Amino acid sequence: MNNEIDLAIEHEKQGIIMYEGFYEKFQNPLFLQILNVKKTGLEIINPLKQEELTNNIYKKFSNIQDEKNAIFTAIAYEIESENLYDDLTNTIEDEQAKDVFFRLWATSSNEYRPALENELNKKKEEKKDDDEKKHINPNNMGFTFDSKSFNEISEVFNKFSTGSATKEDIEKILNNPNISFFTGAVVGALGGILINQILENKNIEK
Repeated sequence: MNNEIDLAIEHEKQGIIMYEGFYEKFQNPLFLQILNVKKTGLEIINPLKQEELTNNIYKKFSNIQDEKNAIFTAIAYEIESENLYDDLTNTIEDEQAKDVFFRLWATSSNEYRPALENELNKKKEEKKDDDEKKHINPNNMGFTFDSKSFNEISEVFNKFSTGSATKEDIEKILNNPNISFFTGAVVGALGGILINQILENKNIEK
């Protein structure tokens, strides 16, 4: 039984050092929440033999500089925890220890890992949103967005949709330096089909 307890203690120490380091580096509250629960779990496993945790354990995690990689690493650790405590629950004979190991397995499987996976998905969505914002940002498309230009083109589109656009309006929209942006990223919002009509009229006049 002592070997199993020592194995569990060493594994929990590793997790505590890992989550402590990740929280200090990335300030993600999820790491702190799991850390606090794990500290309580370690006290349950061995309340009489609290040894000082050594930062040497964290050396293998200290080179992780990206928060998503830290979450990946934490998920891998929790999968390892599940496997360890599943084995210990099935092999140890002491009922009290078996109950503790089962609780540790359940917490890792049902609480920690799902929470970490959810956090990872949130980070992926945040990156996707950031990439999309960068993609449609006019300042990333080769020119500085001009609200006056936008209003002028919108006004001409409105005239065209009501049939009141003049030849001068057509010239104005075709000569606008930002027309390529409006025919691309925001064409749907402004009624892009009118662009084709304007171009057709221009060709007819020629």
